[in-house]
Amino acid sequence: MANVNAWTTGAVHFAESASRQRATVYRDRAMHLTVMAEAEPIGRLRAQLLALAREYEHLASNLDQESTRRPRGRTTPQGMGVFNRAVAEDADLQELK
Repeated sequence: MANVNAWTTGAVHFAESASRQRATVYRDRAMHLTVMAEAEPIGRLRAQLLALAREYEHLASNLDQESTRRPRGRTTPQGMGVFNRAVAEDADLQELK
């Protein structure tokens, strides 16, 4: 195996764990927005809430797909691309707020 160190291994595991946790948070937010939309009497606001819920669900699905595509046990610095994508996705969500 190539030059593997504890820091790299720990960083990759952290990124994978953070990705799973973010997907869970995004799904929770999507569910909350859907419940809010169901109670919203104004159609335009209801549609916007549902659109936001779909965006959060889409982000969660993307995180899930990345975690299933990524080979287990990858400990090279190339695996850090996951972390960079996660940071970009968080920035995208900040724009939605």
